[in-house]
Amino acid sequence: MRAEADALRRARRPGRGLRIPRGRRPQPPRPAPGTAKADQRALAISAVDIHAGTGSQVRRLAVQAWGSATQSFQIDNTCGGRDAVISSVNAAVGSRRARLENTVRIDGPGADVSLSGISVASGEQEFDQRTLQVHAAGHAKSDLLFKNALLGKARTIFSGLIKVAPDAQRTDAYQTNRNLLLSPDAEADSLPGLEIEANDVKCSHGATTGQIDPAELFYLRARGIPLAVAQELLAQGFLEEVLAKVGHEEAAAAVREMLRLKFHQA
Repeated sequence: MRAEADALRRARRPGRGLRIPRGRRPQPPRPAPGTAKADQRALAISAVDIHAGTGSQVRRLAVQAWGSATQSFQIDNTCGGRDAVISSVNAAVGSRRARLENTVRIDGPGADVSLSGISVASGEQEFDQRTLQVHAAGHAKSDLLFKNALLGKARTIFSGLIKVAPDAQRTDAYQTNRNLLLSPDAEADSLPGLEIEANDVKCSHGATTGQIDPAELFYLRARGIPLAVAQELLAQGFLEEVLAKVGHEEAAAAVREMLRLKFHQA
């Protein structure tokens, strides 16, 4: 029993979520022993509830890198109390089909919640992203940014909604979805929405889908950079805005390496 208690205390120490020895190149997350092989059919379901109390600060990074034959479902629920500060980043490269449902509810004034998502989809992958930002209390802020890069015949679906209650005055709520198509066969569908019942708010939503700027591509190609490498560099730059929100450089470097490998496997 004493050994188990010591192990539990060590696990609860801060900074133990992702440890990378100094001097080593960051590596992408690896599946735990006993998990399905990359090409083996599997079903993965996860659920996370975050309740941030008064004045608390929460920072979270979730990585989805399941095998190519996996169907995955991820449900995240976040609740922010008075003056709570929450930052949550989801990164996805795996699964044949993956669905993410991300809901945040703000119950206390002064709360500040940041929700971010990043994905690289290739082949015939399909990523389905559903988000809901509920402002039940006023004088609070939520900011959502999801970015997707698509190769091959991949498809992404983004559907988001901001709901502001009648008493949630002085709310600041933002929702943005950006998609970069790296193949003429890729498809990105976006459906952002607002449902506002208060009259003193600042809320906005938007979605864009486009291809790499030909002028930027020409600039790199003119300097002898191969087409595939130039596209990868520009796509990495496009995704960097979300990676900057991770808030932990070694963890962000590990995700960058995971994205780099995904581009090379596409």
